[in-house]
Amino acid sequence: MRRYKVANPPAGWPETLPFHLSRPDGEYGIGDEFAADLTAEDELANLNSGLLELLPLQYKVLVDTTVHGHQQGDEFELALPLGQEQLLIAGGILERTDQPEPEPEPEAPAPKRARKKKED
Repeated sequence: MRRYKVANPPAGWPETLPFHLSRPDGEYGIGDEFAADLTAEDELANLNSGLLELLPLQYKVLVDTTVHGHQQGDEFELALPLGQEQLLIAGGILERTDQPEPEPEPEAPAPKRARKKKED
């Protein structure tokens, strides 16, 4: 799960109308943050359109090379698009060091009360 911020309304949106991004978990206005599992393609399209901003995550460089200005062993924060992140992690170059947000536990349904059997 990655975190995003609603940055701008879509191109051509009337300036006099407030913009809200509707998602299954709620509506978000400009500047609001939310978590989502987007595909790399969907994420890139939304970032390129200016609709969303990617919030930074924490990474650690695992190999003896420079990655985004950081050396082996360095921990840093970066808003790295998912496609790039997947390649760098799969290649053993980076690892994420932030802790993902815990999934909320579903609420257990209230126990049903047993009915007493009527006696004849």
